Amino acid sequence: MSPSSASTARNHGSQLTSTSVTYASTEGPPPDTTNEPPLRPGTNFARRYRIERLLGEGGMGRVYLATDCSIDEPIALKFVSSVHRTNRAVLEQFKRELKLARKVRHRNVVASFHLGEAEGCSYITQEYIDADSLSVLLKRRGTLHEAEALGLLRQVLRGLRAAHDLGIVHRDIKAGNILVNAGGMAFITDFGLAFSAAQGHDRHVAGTMQYMAPELFEGAAATPASDLYSCGILLFQILVGRFPIDGHNFSEFSHAHRCVPPELIPADLAVSSPTRQIYARMLAKHPPHRPQRAVEVLEVLEDVLAADALKVKTARPIALVADADPTVRSTARELLESEGYHVEAVATARETLELVFSLAPSLLVLDSNVEGGQDIAFASDASIASLDEILPRHGGLGLCRLMQRDPGLGRVPILVVTAQRHPGLAPAFMLMGASEVIHKPFTREEFEAAIHRARQAALARAEDA
Repeated sequence: MSPSSASTARNHGSQLTSTSVTYASTEGPPPDTTNEPPLRPGTNFARRYRIERLLGEGGMGRVYLATDCSIDEPIALKFVSSVHRTNRAVLEQFKRELKLARKVRHRNVVASFHLGEAEGCSYITQEYIDADSLSVLLKRRGTLHEAEALGLLRQVLRGLRAAHDLGIVHRDIKAGNILVNAGGMAFITDFGLAFSAAQGHDRHVAGTMQYMAPELFEGAAATPASDLYSCGILLFQILVGRFPIDGHNFSEFSHAHRCVPPELIPADLAVSSPTRQIYARMLAKHPPHRPQRAVEVLEVLEDVLAADALKVKTARPIALVADADPTVRSTARELLESEGYHVEAVATARETLELVFSLAPSLLVLDSNVEGGQDIAFASDASIASLDEILPRHGGLGLCRLMQRDPGLGRVPILVVTAQRHPGLAPAFMLMGASEVIHKPFTREEFEAAIHRARQAALARAEDA
């Protein structure tokens, strides 16, 4: 059951009552509990939470939007239904979900906070995401084009990478367990079937049959490769609008996943060859034949999206990151994408020049000594020639000056990233048109604050002009 699936009021009712079987074991699905009276809006629960509205319901219980009155913030309240409150196994599952979910701290994973008992109820508090599930999005739009599909899958894989690095396998990656907000941010939710390798092998056959890896139908141990198989199913569903494996019951799905070759992405669909190849690898029947780590799939997706960047128009503002440092590129990409930017990353001054004029970015993150920047000839520029002799060696100075002089680019915020501590460096870059300078190493919070200051400084400069 997704803790905050379809958390806006419009579509969540259908999201927690899927036709797929959450537990594909001989015990069958949990009993229906939708006849229980819901909590009324305005009700106070546990002397702390004010119920706002029902978000969704299913066999295991209900999820509500509530206000945590102690901090006046919205949260999601997930309850175990009364018919399960004396079921030790269900309650242990509930506790395991919270313990594992709390360990995974990543922007693409719904945060879980607290497990409590009050008024005869077991409940979990979680981050409230104002979003629809991916399954609702697909019902509304049908399918997504390749770049958008890979952009969503990339975020899911980043969240999974964080979980896998902790030894946690999700085991129920599916469209209903991915939330997508209005800005295109994706969030993994529902760790109800997750397990940690440290806990040993869980022999229960569990998952959602349309997405389950072949080995899981046989009770074998789930691994990161099992989650990546589910991601392959998800990719096909997003691109094509149906599942590549067909069946109506446990026996048929088990046979299809284990023995029947999955449907290929249709040849007439506008999908690149690398995407088709990584899809086929993710759906390999034997786990060793699949990618073993999320990063292996992420590398392919990054290459495809980079190659397609100039061909795919995006309604989102564009941020250009010009830095060869992989740590800076990774931090900048994740943070800027979380703020709604479409991010392009390059390593050299020549690439930066090409994209600055072709993409007209809304933000530039620039290495102070970007490779090849020294080749930009500004020796005759009196403002640069007058600087301390060490400063013109910083290739980013010329790029800043060039943008400052261009009518269309002069107002673009430029955040300069540098490992140098020369006292004249920041003033020099500001003189050349930069909006802010930040020194390595920096934290994500420091980088986020620097981006904000750069935008504010550029805005103030534009108003003064």
